[in-house]
Amino acid sequence: GKLVYALFGFAGINDFSHLLRSLDQEVMILINDVAKVIHNEVFRWGLGDSGQCNKNLGSAFLLVYRIGDFKDVHEKKAKATNVIFERVGPVRQRRGNSKKKKT
Repeated sequence: GKLVYALFGFAGINDFSHLLRSLDQEVMILINDVAKVIHNEVFRWGLGDSGQCNKNLGSAFLLVYRIGDFKDVHEKKAKATNVIFERVGPVRQRRGNSKKKKT
């Protein structure tokens, strides 16, 4: 196995039991229409291959977006943290130097 970071989403059809009673066999048309929209949006927002509609649970869908490998994510986080604190550091020092010392 391989450690990765991922974002999980859940999309459900509200009042599915009511729709099931009302639509009977035609409920599959509704599910397929919803699935088509969800699959298209997951592909669009997942930038191609990083997003997947992983599971259909009847009235619900499990969505997975792969963020990256464990090592890659931690390297990017370290770089971002350095950039943020390099910019914040001098501001804190200036504020600290502007205070007068008590004698």
